[in-house]
Amino acid sequence: MKQKAMKDALDATDRLISQSIQILSDEEQRLKERLATVRQKREELEAVLTTNPPARPARRQPSSRGGKRGPAPVPTEGPFAGLSVKEAVEKIMREKPEIRPPEIRDLLQAAGYPFRAREPYNTVWVAVNAITQPDKNGTGSPQQGSSGAT
Repeated sequence: MKQKAMKDALDATDRLISQSIQILSDEEQRLKERLATVRQKREELEAVLTTNPPARPARRQPSSRGGKRGPAPVPTEGPFAGLSVKEAVEKIMREKPEIRPPEIRDLLQAAGYPFRAREPYNTVWVAVNAITQPDKNGTGSPQQGSSGAT
């Protein structure tokens, strides 16, 4: 009797092991198919990449002033050609002493001035302050008739 119970237990264990092996074999086959699909898609993408390599950005040359972004853009044509932001703002303020920073920004943008900043108003405001406010040493070039405030 004991031998029969032992044989039945071993047979049940063998069946469980056989079922587990079959389940694992089925899973292995699904994974192999999935791997083949992934490899095929990767190869297709690599083929596209080799026929159309991504454009690499040009390395920036360090600016003479030590900044990371290089020299500030200067227009090459128009009424402000060759002028820095500060020089362009000074030119506008000489012609229109009562002009405000938002109007200066609008004039520069309308003339196609190449601002690098996301908010050109901030750039104009700094230039207006540099022009209208004396620096720490009491030097500077304040313009008459312009407050620099908004």
